[in-house]
Amino acid sequence: MSGGATAIYAVLGWPARGSLSPAMHAAAFAALGLDAAYVACEVPPERLARAVSGAAALGLRGVNLTLPHKVTAVPLCQQLSREARRVGAVNTLSFEAGTVVGHNTDAPGLLRALASAGCDPRGACALVLGAGGMARAALAALVDAGAGGVAIAARAPTRADALREQLGGGRGCIVPWTEAAIARELDRADLVVSCLPPEASPPGLSALRSTTVVLDVSYRTPTALLRAAAQVGARAADGLELLVQQGALALELWTGRPAPVAEMRAAACAARQQAAPATAP
Repeated sequence: MSGGATAIYAVLGWPARGSLSPAMHAAAFAALGLDAAYVACEVPPERLARAVSGAAALGLRGVNLTLPHKVTAVPLCQQLSREARRVGAVNTLSFEAGTVVGHNTDAPGLLRALASAGCDPRGACALVLGAGGMARAALAALVDAGAGGVAIAARAPTRADALREQLGGGRGCIVPWTEAAIARELDRADLVVSCLPPEASPPGLSALRSTTVVLDVSYRTPTALLRAAAQVGARAADGLELLVQQGALALELWTGRPAPVAEMRAAACAARQQAAPATAP
């Protein structure tokens, strides 16, 4: 590092330890020949506003946001990109002439991850599990990509209903968080996107079909959903590719240069493998 000339980036989360983003972005900076560093910072919810204003004041070039900050960071931004405004959540911040600009790279990153898994959501009957910031991005992405219908199942039904009204234009339906209701939806779903914490175990997973495509946004595998998919032989992917794709889009926003996606993916895979004994559920 070269002191003040080094560009600093960070991910803010609670918790943030174990994030693969520092290794992934370090590989990208090396591949691009950039003098830059990326760090993980643990920020509790009550200190997020101070952390964001501090990052801007200290001259950080960019920040990623992870759980639980994606929705609560929205009012901390002076400007929002079109995608962030549409989703109502931000996962990427840039600092432009002292202005905090919020972006959302989760939604386009999710579509890229699905494409990498050979899944086109157009016309698909989709089920989104969860109602947080990532679920907001997933619903917006699927609706905009032309999914035939999107059902939302969440442990907090009021949040799910607000999510449908804000993003789905009334096209989504709310599924009660019960074994029978989720099983019925899984029995007809072409695509399931889980935006739940890695330790979550949704009810009704025994109804999952072998023809359903599954994307679990957690890269802490194996989750209960991914284990259920493996048991029935369904095509499934964890969240590693989503992490890579949303990170690549964030890097391009910050630097204006094409992201070295292959190097970022390799670094994320290596970091996960190295951390597996400590982070496996």
